[in-house]
Amino acid sequence: MAFVDVIKCCLDSIRLISKEVEDSIIYIDAGCTECFQFLGAFPLLLELGVRAVCSLEKMSSLDMVSDWNSEFDSPTKIVVITSRLLSDAHRYILRCLSMQQSVRHCTVFTSISEVEAAEHNQITESQ
Repeated sequence: MAFVDVIKCCLDSIRLISKEVEDSIIYIDAGCTECFQFLGAFPLLLELGVRAVCSLEKMSSLDMVSDWNSEFDSPTKIVVITSRLLSDAHRYILRCLSMQQSVRHCTVFTSISEVEAAEHNQITESQ
């Protein structure tokens, strides 16, 4: 019987997005924060060149000040990682973008599949 190292697989999947997260500020929601903490992913993010990891729900204009890699120029990339439906997270993402004026590039990763999102939209529209 073969065994799968789930933590290693998850960390490897984070490495796959290394180009997107390099030199960016990452905003993660509470669900992803818990998962990343369990996996021990925060040191990996630092290794991949992430400037800071911040709370999506509690974002602040001071988030641009914190920088793990001690860069003096303002970051121009934001990466949002969310465990919510995009319809539930979009207000946080828009608030984040409106507060960070130097941002030129935003990438959003979600753990919800397109199929589930479409099914959720059909259910809410029929109610």
